[in-house]
Amino acid sequence: GKSIIFVNTKAEANELAVSSTLAKDCQVLHGDIIQKQREITLQGFRDGHFNNLIATDVAARGLDIPQIDLIIQCQYPQDTDTYIHRSGRTARAGRSGTCITFLTQREVAQGSLARLEKAVGQPFKRVGIPQPQDLVSVGLEDAKAQLEAVHRDVLPHFKELAQEFLEKDPEEALARALACVCNFTQPVQSRSILSARMGFVTVVIKTAEPFHSTSYVHELIKSHLDLNEHQVRRIADVELCEEPSVAVADVPHDLAKKLLDQPSEFYQPGVEITRAKSLPRLKPVRSFGGGGGGRRW
Repeated sequence: GKSIIFVNTKAEANELAVSSTLAKDCQVLHGDIIQKQREITLQGFRDGHFNNLIATDVAARGLDIPQIDLIIQCQYPQDTDTYIHRSGRTARAGRSGTCITFLTQREVAQGSLARLEKAVGQPFKRVGIPQPQDLVSVGLEDAKAQLEAVHRDVLPHFKELAQEFLEKDPEEALARALACVCNFTQPVQSRSILSARMGFVTVVIKTAEPFHSTSYVHELIKSHLDLNEHQVRRIADVELCEEPSVAVADVPHDLAKKLLDQPSEFYQPGVEITRAKSLPRLKPVRSFGGGGGGRRW
């Protein structure tokens, strides 16, 4: 399907257009593009010659392109009107569509998402950074389509080597081939869902009683793992959720493993700790001063 990717500046549009993942299937639309080239670009987009249009707001104002499946906003919109203009490029004429907006942890903490939801009268679903398995799953869908599209006449050129691999370990041979097709030939570094920190795991903590502050979450993790103060300070981010008895925390991988490997009977009564597969809705909070990395205790 077609997508429009909105950025704030011409420099950002040009930089994104030369990225290895988009360069072969995108064009740019911004104020430095002459009118004739804009018309050619838009017609090519309509005709399906490329599927991704990277645009600034000024250049995209008033665009009427049917069948846009996805809108991506690379930064938090400057105002509600900008968001409505951008997101309104999809889900037109009775069609469905998706709009994805990137926000920083600080913007969420300052209530930007909540204000935008209130302004447009629509709840948003917040998702964290894709995890390795998410990326692999998407890659496998594409790999299956590519494998099924291979013409039978080219297969004889590969059968001798295929037979050689099959004689060793058929399952591993196919797994290696799929990994190459998906371009996953090296281990994928995982990041936390909450803050995208490398080497951290986001855990979901549920209790029988509501959380009144993030300090209680720190104390709960500290008591379960018998941590000293230095180890407690390694916990990077803690956020309370809209559901009062739920919180999420970014915990270093080694501590998260200890926490999640504990049998449930070792937890305090009414406490449940699991690895986050997706983000629950977070409670908007005010940011106090600069820095702090989201920690407010």
